[in-house]
Amino acid sequence: MSITNLVIIVMALLVAVIVLVTVADRLHIPYPIFLVVGGLVLSFIPFIPNVHLTQAVVFILFVPPLLLWEAINISLRGLWANFKSIVVLVFGLVITTTLLVGVIGHVVIGLTWTEAFVLGAVVSPTDAVAANAIAQRLKLPGRIITILEGESLFNDATGLVLFTVALSTLNGEALSPLHIGLQFVFISIGGIGIGLVIGFIVNFIRNLVLDDATLENTLLLLTSFAVYLIAQEVGTSGILAVVAAGLVLGSDRLLLSSSYTRLQTEQFWSVIVFILNSLLFILVGLQLYDINKAVIQLYSPATLFWYAFAIVMTVIVLRLVWCLLVFYLPLRLFRKGRADLPSFGSVLIVGWSGMRGGISLAAVLALPANFPSASLVIFLVYCVILVTLIVQGLSLPWLIKKLHLSNEDVMEVMEMKARLAMARAAVHALDDILEQEELPAPTLESLRTQYSRLSHLLAERLKQDELDKDQRQNIHRRVASIGHAQREMVEVERQALEDLFRRHEIPEEIARRLNHELDLNEVLVLSRQGKGKGKGK
Repeated sequence: MSITNLVIIVMALLVAVIVLVTVADRLHIPYPIFLVVGGLVLSFIPFIPNVHLTQAVVFILFVPPLLLWEAINISLRGLWANFKSIVVLVFGLVITTTLLVGVIGHVVIGLTWTEAFVLGAVVSPTDAVAANAIAQRLKLPGRIITILEGESLFNDATGLVLFTVALSTLNGEALSPLHIGLQFVFISIGGIGIGLVIGFIVNFIRNLVLDDATLENTLLLLTSFAVYLIAQEVGTSGILAVVAAGLVLGSDRLLLSSSYTRLQTEQFWSVIVFILNSLLFILVGLQLYDINKAVIQLYSPATLFWYAFAIVMTVIVLRLVWCLLVFYLPLRLFRKGRADLPSFGSVLIVGWSGMRGGISLAAVLALPANFPSASLVIFLVYCVILVTLIVQGLSLPWLIKKLHLSNEDVMEVMEMKARLAMARAAVHALDDILEQEELPAPTLESLRTQYSRLSHLLAERLKQDELDKDQRQNIHRRVASIGHAQREMVEVERQALEDLFRRHEIPEEIARRLNHELDLNEVLVLSRQGKGKGKGK
């Protein structure tokens, strides 16, 4: 394929992404699900060129930056608090899923033990990209998101070792439990060690050398690819290496970066993550035509349906039963009265959120040329990806609503309390600021009035449960009016700046710098009003 054709295909995919994501937003559907469905539909259009998703493309181009940014933003405190739950999912559920899917694949479908266990190893780990892309948009409680993200970040090592062990039996090679254990330690611990070392080195460079947001973003992007390739080259887990590096880089993010750098970094990575996520999911959807064409010649549609049904139901039901038996029943039976025990609803959501994605498909695409029944195994893996992404992903919002698990109200109260504490701290600090900065009295009084009024409104808003409907609406209107006035002032300042620039009274450099300050102020005002992504106007 020529460079020109490749560029045209990428451009066409991005156009499709823009259209599909826009429709998904209007329908209030998580865009990864809609992109997979859109890719499915596009794959059956005759003039659409075949775009093959290879293992190298997924694991080298897509996975490193996506996993690094997710690891940077995950809560280390949340990981530690839910360590036991994550470990049970990373090891226990992955191994159990591999074994049970292997048994079903052998007994029901007739695969050899090697083929069946390879299938089980590929579909056992959840997908970090899919889990993060869907869970974050459903306003799940923070604990559930941390468990799902932590599980999907770390369970690939377990699946990778099981995948390698199952493939080794293809050539008649028998591995002892000791050899399997040593292999797992080397792949996982080695990858984590490489990631930690490189993460600390990169943090050292950021601290001593870099003071530029553009260079820091370039360094982070370079780090994601470098860590993965180095770890893979020495035979360890590149995925775990990237995750470990991201955890190190995220732990000191607030200390090593200025506010401007953090703002630009978030904007830069939001674009990178969106483009990579979108292309990955639409490419997953586009694979169906080739996969279907390869397997339909060997099996009837009815046979393929029942094979897929058996594997998909095994994966979904096992996860639900596992979460119920491991997380809910034992704690309820033996630790009654504990306020911190997980609710049935939260356990059900964790059990229903086992999305698989492009990583599973990339793993199965790495099967050797001499692998028997490769087309059927790839087809079954694809069916698991489709059902878990589409069926479970689409039903999650409804299930969350029915179980009353959305954290939107809780997060709003916590944000209001934080803003109230910040406003009160500002009021108390104004006298000290006056002495240090020698501000004029009118300026000080204006600032004190502004923060005092804000503190009063926030305190009233936190007491909404004690007020009637009219009072609550009145408080909301007053808070919104302050934000509206602030936005109006920003627009007035921007218009004055544009007039000065058009009259050639200020150079373009100054106009750009002042306009950037106005952009920052407007973003701050919009965030206080709960509006984002430029939709405040």
